[in-house]
Amino acid sequence: MTQRFSDDPQAIPAARAIAKGIILTYTVGTHKADVQLVGSHPTALSAIRVATNIPTADVVAGRQCTVLFLDPANQDDAVVLCIQGASPSGGGSSSVATDAIWDAAGDLAVGTGANTATRLAVGAANSVLQPGGGTVAWTTTPTIGGLATFNAGLKLASAQQIIDSDGTGRYKPATASPHNTLTGDVKIASGKLGVVANPDATIYGLFRDTGVLDGYFGLCVDLGLSSGAGAAGNLIGVTGRAMAKSAATSFVYGLSFLAGAASATVSATDIAAVLASLYLLSGSTAEGHNFEGNDPVGSISIMYGFRQKGLTVGTERHPFYDDGTTEDADKHANVFKTSTQFFSTTIALGGGAGVMGIANAAVVPSSNPAGGGVLYAQAGALKWRGSGGTVTTIAPA
Repeated sequence: MTQRFSDDPQAIPAARAIAKGIILTYTVGTHKADVQLVGSHPTALSAIRVATNIPTADVVAGRQCTVLFLDPANQDDAVVLCIQGASPSGGGSSSVATDAIWDAAGDLAVGTGANTATRLAVGAANSVLQPGGGTVAWTTTPTIGGLATFNAGLKLASAQQIIDSDGTGRYKPATASPHNTLTGDVKIASGKLGVVANPDATIYGLFRDTGVLDGYFGLCVDLGLSSGAGAAGNLIGVTGRAMAKSAATSFVYGLSFLAGAASATVSATDIAAVLASLYLLSGSTAEGHNFEGNDPVGSISIMYGFRQKGLTVGTERHPFYDDGTTEDADKHANVFKTSTQFFSTTIALGGGAGVMGIANAAVVPSSNPAGGGVLYAQAGALKWRGSGGTVTTIAPA
């Protein structure tokens, strides 16, 4: 209860402005104490203000104190000036480094309200402070509400990775190959891709390295070589589509490739722009094709299934060359179903179908062929020159 001195004039003489007391209780939130004055009426003085320079840890029940009465007739004007029996501590103008609130290295003082604070013990290793909902706590999984800027870069600890919101690792860097591992689908929403080169504005995926790279592969697609049966469906190693829309477009190629040599020291056994091979590790197929062309769709004036433009390079030039397939009666042979014109790019079949046209020889053979003969047309007549030099007219013009 609050006792007014005017109610009991014997409690504190009017001339007594400073008195000795004993701390009975103390409230941290208000920084006030109940005090029993030494030699006074046994009724305690309640809610006496404690000087702000006195640390809360010093205000302990049972300790003696000195009370100043600014108005001896009104305890609300009283204040506890000092506490006896307390060790020197920080507070007011003293150093906060020696404040009694500290218990261990790394402790922090955290405000809990107006003019109040509490001790926050040091957090676990590698933890950071995370404010939230009026509190502050240590955490090893902080949440950043805005854009984070790292002026010196971002470094992940060994074997760590960037994880999505569902907890799945998506990107993992490493100091050894593979140096970058992506998990899940990848989409480049805009822009172009450059590998060992700056991206090109007109090329969606550019692989470029102009160094000495003999023994390397530019692009490798390796699918399906594993044990076990697969689900039904088609398997295509490389597929694509190139569809022009501009009236100014002159050429459209589904696949265009250049192979060759860039040094005079190269002496390759074989160079091919396209190399096709079929390989059945097991199983079988009804038909196999090194090259297969499908029937085109659309309006095309002249359609070529296969066209070899004029060869101007090579000591020997073979627009089409069959290395020789082992003969087997009617099973192994070149097969031509469509009428065929030989020795001219001008088709002259006389309106026939399923026929063979032979243009007049540009140069009539003048020497005897070894091991066979030469069939040719001259002035419209079909002729044969044998290895003995005899020229036979098979059919007149």
